[in-house]
Amino acid sequence: MSFFKFNKNEVMLNSVRSHPETRIYIHASASYYNNSGDSGINPISHVSGSSLEVARNAYDVRPLFVSTASYDSPLALPSDIYTKDYYLSSSVLVGSQYLSGATPVYPTSPPNARLSALKNTLNHYAKNSVHYAFSSSIEDMSWNKPEQDMMLISIPSILYGSHIQEGTVDLKFYVTGTLAGQLTDSNKRGELIQSGGTDDGSVAGVVLYNEGFILLTGSWDLNSTTDANYPSSDHARWKYFGYQNSSLADSSFDISFNGTTYTPTMTMFAHANRGELNSSNNPTFIQHSSSTNANQKTLLTSSYVYLENDKQTVENVVSSSFATSGTFEKTTYLSSVGIYDDDQNLVGIAKLATPIRKREKDSYTFKLKLDL
Repeated sequence: MSFFKFNKNEVMLNSVRSHPETRIYIHASASYYNNSGDSGINPISHVSGSSLEVARNAYDVRPLFVSTASYDSPLALPSDIYTKDYYLSSSVLVGSQYLSGATPVYPTSPPNARLSALKNTLNHYAKNSVHYAFSSSIEDMSWNKPEQDMMLISIPSILYGSHIQEGTVDLKFYVTGTLAGQLTDSNKRGELIQSGGTDDGSVAGVVLYNEGFILLTGSWDLNSTTDANYPSSDHARWKYFGYQNSSLADSSFDISFNGTTYTPTMTMFAHANRGELNSSNNPTFIQHSSSTNANQKTLLTSSYVYLENDKQTVENVVSSSFATSGTFEKTTYLSSVGIYDDDQNLVGIAKLATPIRKREKDSYTFKLKLDL
């Protein structure tokens, strides 16, 4: 077996960026992830969850993680044990909150706490579009967001990774199964612009791609039917998109976007140079008839000697169209590449779908990629 050491130019560490698509469908206050038949996100059914157990009066005791049968199974514990679930899931798939600008009135009363927390962020992105501005006094575009009715939608980062990919947010508003309106960021500036209808081209809200928030302030009618389950028995409007009401059966909402994830990877280049790796320890590499005596043994052993046949013949695998075999040429077939640590322990192996023929004149480079 031959061992080769990677040099510094043959090992590269980098990251792979991908944009997985995510779709969230909301109906009657339930959220469905990627066309799932069950609402919300729960741990995979066959993967056990875990709980954190800490004795109430033993502060110097190290916390203990205990596996449970499933994420929703009750765990019977003594009364002196404090239990806290530590499930790796999103308990709220999409959080939506309707903010009414009628009460409190800004600035005499403080605005909603969540909206106030986004004030500096919104003003930071105002360089991309004036619609981000927390307040604006531009003619025909004046507003003060704390005084506006709006829907604030928050998307957990577990659904999009580092940030939402710009220009991929797509919102669809359905009324009785019919598409009443659609919003897209066609300009990739964070403006959610309506496509089609009498208000085609109107901006109904903005997206905070890095933070995972959508603010919808569009107040025009999308449907002429009045629904008593909206605030003040109103019509369908963008400011009600994602409204959480179990009685709101006629309206449904669809959110789709691409996330951004980075996966650290290691890329390694293994070389099979010309004139190398043309011998094998495989028994089939030697002709079966090569032996030292008539008993067809490949070696001779006794109390005084250990003798191998120095005239063993390498099997000729070169094919010919005109004879049984062609002119002899040392040939091997490479089927796998093993990765070893400094102590020559096998830590990884890459198998080829089809073994590659290696002659003395051939030279190959194998590119191995490992997700870290």
